[in-house]
Amino acid sequence: MLYLALFGTVLAFGLYFWLLRHAPATRLGLIALCTPVVAVTLGAAFAGESIGLATLAGMALVFTGVGLVVLGKRRSRAAR
Repeated sequence: MLYLALFGTVLAFGLYFWLLRHAPATRLGLIALCTPVVAVTLGAAFAGESIGLATLAGMALVFTGVGLVVLGKRRSRAAR
């Protein structure tokens, strides 16, 4: 319980609020999309959970969407 309190809450939110000072909030909002993908990957790696084709396709769609947002913002800045 102490581990979850310190690393899962205090450290995680501390880093998140530090990042809010150094990165745009719109980019940090993308973290919410990546969290389930990381959780499924960790479950497969450490708990032996299976990942089906539909899950892999969903992960690819999430990463493609996040990539488009990040690259789209870089291109729009470069065009200015």
